[in-house]
Amino acid sequence: MILRCVFVLFFTVTAAFSQNNLIVFSSNAGLFNAKIEGLSLHDEYKQEIKFTSITKDTFDITIATKDRNLNLTRKLFLLAKAKPVKNKEFVYSLELNEETKKLKLVFVTVHDIKPLPDPLLPAKPAEDTTYKWRNNVFGTLFELKEGKPIFYFNLPKNGTCTEGMTQANLDHGLAFIKRTVMDIEKHQYTKEIVQNNCITCKQLSVILMSMNYELDKLKLVKDAYVNLVDKKELKTLEASFRFESSKKEFANMLANPNNMIPAKNKVNCTKAEKDSIVQELISNTKLFPTDHERFQFMKEKAAGYCFTSIQFKSILTIFLHDREKLDLTKLFYNNITDKESISILYEVFSYQESIVNLETFIKTN
Repeated sequence: MILRCVFVLFFTVTAAFSQNNLIVFSSNAGLFNAKIEGLSLHDEYKQEIKFTSITKDTFDITIATKDRNLNLTRKLFLLAKAKPVKNKEFVYSLELNEETKKLKLVFVTVHDIKPLPDPLLPAKPAEDTTYKWRNNVFGTLFELKEGKPIFYFNLPKNGTCTEGMTQANLDHGLAFIKRTVMDIEKHQYTKEIVQNNCITCKQLSVILMSMNYELDKLKLVKDAYVNLVDKKELKTLEASFRFESSKKEFANMLANPNNMIPAKNKVNCTKAEKDSIVQELISNTKLFPTDHERFQFMKEKAAGYCFTSIQFKSILTIFLHDREKLDLTKLFYNNITDKESISILYEVFSYQESIVNLETFIKTN
């Protein structure tokens, strides 16, 4: 009996410490779901899917896309240099060959699973800076309201960046990122910084040093591209990546820089859709649980739709965060038939900064 208990305990401990994670994100294949045979199932269609606590190092994965009804089944090996590993997170990209209409999984990177810090909150500093980091203004970069950052829109009215952000603003941003515990929040805050400010490649390289994951770094370079002052120096950022797979992906980005420029809907809208069609679109958009997924659905499905300002306002109310509301409005600006009434959209935003951001965009477009 004792021997049996020892065996069960040994097996449990071994399993707990040999778990790996798998992240699959769609590069150009749209929303998808995925199933790992005998392990777990994600039946929701998403842009990115994460499997956790995988104890097998070899298994079959089945993927199905939502829009094109394409399927892929292949064997995956969670191995490093052909050997089993523990506590690693593997990242794969789901890619669609537009000519053959076939899917493939491409390995991107592997890194250690970072446990949450213990304790979750850092120890209180000897000098009480609680108020400073809850309610304060940091240069012209951002302000904190109850600990949550609101980033200022600092891009020139003509939309052309000629010089990077000030050193003071860069220092404020780095200090705040350093205090941020969760990697997902770090990525979001750095994205806000590079999308709202002109930036040099040297400044971007410093920000990239504060990030842990290669995939987040690649995404941030793409987010920052349009606001880079010295795009000719972009290749210097290669030193920010550790893995050959990341450097290869970065090289592909350099070879196709137009893919880093946000798409704009090229439509000439004079007549809006019927309200019934818009309501159906709203109902379908509501099916997605997160703002990110709702945004991707609208981007892929509604590019050819035309809306009145009132119709588009109804769509924006589905979204929770100003960030997605603002990005979606900019993306669909040309799809709105009565731009003279577009100020009605201001009512859906929570922060004045978002309204100012949109006003500036409208004036320069």
